Amino acid sequence: MINEDRASGPPPSEYPGEPSASVPAGIDFSLGLRSAGGNEALLSDLLADFQNLYADTANRIRASLANGATEEATRQAHTIKGLAGTLGGISLMAVALELEAACRHGNTTEELIDHFAESIKAFITAIENRHKADKIKDDVVEIPRKENT
Repeated sequence: MINEDRASGPPPSEYPGEPSASVPAGIDFSLGLRSAGGNEALLSDLLADFQNLYADTANRIRASLANGATEEATRQAHTIKGLAGTLGGISLMAVALELEAACRHGNTTEELIDHFAESIKAFITAIENRHKADKIKDDVVEIPRKENT
């Protein structure tokens, strides 16, 4: 079930208590962090795997449909639906759900597949931005403050 308020509300924080303009509405990495049991390193690995393994899924679905492999196209949309939901890609999950149903019923359109491709791209861009923010946080060195005596 999709929480419409979360999908259309203000951008969620990448880190609890920290607002972030780099994360668009419909993406909530705190959900992914909960799915990873609070393990930040595991979430980062899962997001990197998603980025590396599934960026081209829209083209694979197009190819499957062109070859008459509707079950394969349906399975690929289903996979993205589950992964996106687990990792915090709420908007992508909703589009993948719609595409999965369209594949299953044989009524996909290029517009829907294009929307799916754009949604994957937006999620991957958010992953990249999150990675950059993590890198910046890792590179920042805190300067000790001189105590007033």
